[in-house]
Amino acid sequence: MHIIFIHGTGGDSHDPFFDWTRKELEKLGHTTAAPNLPSTMEPDRMGWISGVMNEYSNDNKTVFIGRSLGGSLIPYLLENDGVHAHAAISIAAPITHLGWDNLKSFFDTSVDYKKAKASCEQFFHWYSDDDPHVPLEQGQELQTLLGGEYRVFKGYSHFYNQTFPEIIEVIENLP
Repeated sequence: MHIIFIHGTGGDSHDPFFDWTRKELEKLGHTTAAPNLPSTMEPDRMGWISGVMNEYSNDNKTVFIGRSLGGSLIPYLLENDGVHAHAAISIAAPITHLGWDNLKSFFDTSVDYKKAKASCEQFFHWYSDDDPHVPLEQGQELQTLLGGEYRVFKGYSHFYNQTFPEIIEVIENLP
């Protein structure tokens, strides 16, 4: 499988847990990518889509893993013609700008959730019970719109952890 990691606002290709998880997945024979997306503090959705699409190939099993706003980008990616994912893991992903002015333009266009849902075989929506930024209701809404597994982790905050064995487990168990 080819796994593409998508960082969040203010992040980069070395977002929490990305380096460790990429190394572990590559040991198992998977290919990985983690593009540095442009204008991270004032995220430009179209620029981010372009940055991720530079790493995408529809001739293999792709898994998107997005943390925070990176997870929010996944449905926008999947609504594009020709984009298909074997699985998508959204971690602490908001579905609205949460009142943050710098995210308003990112969410200025609605996602075609029906099209996004049809473009991915499996969805995972992971949130923490103590996230200071993204309330659980955001994840519940995303799960309602896309289906898939909704999971709440205890004490993971906004997923700043440096290791994330649960991702390895899920990817290893994908059909």
